[in-house]
Amino acid sequence: MKRLVPTTALVFVVMLMILPGVSLSEEPRSDEEMLREIKEVLWPRAYAEQDVDLLDTILADEFQMIDSEGNWSTKAQELAWVKANAPDYESLVFEIRRLDIFANGTAIVAGQGVIKGRFEKGGYTVRYQSSNVLIKRDGFWQAVSSHVSGVTPAVFAADIGTLTKWMIGSFSSAAQAAVDSAYYDIRLEMAPIWTDRDDAAWLYVEQAVAGMTDRPYRQRVYKVTATGDGVFESAVFTLPDPEKQVGAWRDSEPLKHLSPEDLEIREGCTVFLEHDDGGRFVGGTDDRACVSGLRGASYATSEVIVTPDRIESWDRGFDDEGLQVWGAEKGAYVFLRDAGKSE
Repeated sequence: MKRLVPTTALVFVVMLMILPGVSLSEEPRSDEEMLREIKEVLWPRAYAEQDVDLLDTILADEFQMIDSEGNWSTKAQELAWVKANAPDYESLVFEIRRLDIFANGTAIVAGQGVIKGRFEKGGYTVRYQSSNVLIKRDGFWQAVSSHVSGVTPAVFAADIGTLTKWMIGSFSSAAQAAVDSAYYDIRLEMAPIWTDRDDAAWLYVEQAVAGMTDRPYRQRVYKVTATGDGVFESAVFTLPDPEKQVGAWRDSEPLKHLSPEDLEIREGCTVFLEHDDGGRFVGGTDDRACVSGLRGASYATSEVIVTPDRIESWDRGFDDEGLQVWGAEKGAYVFLRDAGKSE
């Protein structure tokens, strides 16, 4: 996996006094500040610009790395590889999750990197975990060891097919309701519509209380698209004469008589989803953007998790002061995929 992305030598410490392009403040900076700049700024610059001189100051002579496949490499090998291979990604952001500095002049810098780029298949996102050991010599930090692990497969925009496949089907919260009286047994149906269109994946959605599926309390159309940067958007639309569409998910060609022009978008209610480290699609609406007047609310929020066998959805309404006025209070509804169609 090392050469899938040129990010496996995730070590960077530097003699800040001699680095090109580094602006030094008049007051000396703390070790933490220097280490953060190295990890978040200087190291990505060295790889993005194939700056072997900069990388040479970051890595100690005795530096060794173990990549995600268990391969070992030395400083000389890493410098040679960077010199020979231009980066094929568009951006790299590293989030430090551990930064410990010890009294003996040793530091551990670890965290998660997110790489985004574009291949012929479309935009992609790769995540990885990195742990680095650095030592301080004569006032300057350098890396002596780096280990990369947890590299996730590239998530392509084309993976919208996976997302919609997981969303389509019949789901029920019966299991959750059976063990917690705070939740109702709700049936959720999602069916593909207008499958001949290539602008998006369109889904018809119904939600109803079990035993009352002929009277759904929510009917929507979702337009699912990929933005090209690893983010998936599910825009929400309402239907004309929704009572005439009840049970349409059972049809061989649901809503065949309608088109997108017949729908009305719910502005601000789009759900934004991304792949997380566990392979799930996770996300929600944007802050207070989704206006709602239901039961005294001024806005609504949705938090969503999609996996192959379940959908977790936490829809809530809040008033102007941010107080919840409707929706589940304890957490998301958990809809498990049904083997057959709902009643």
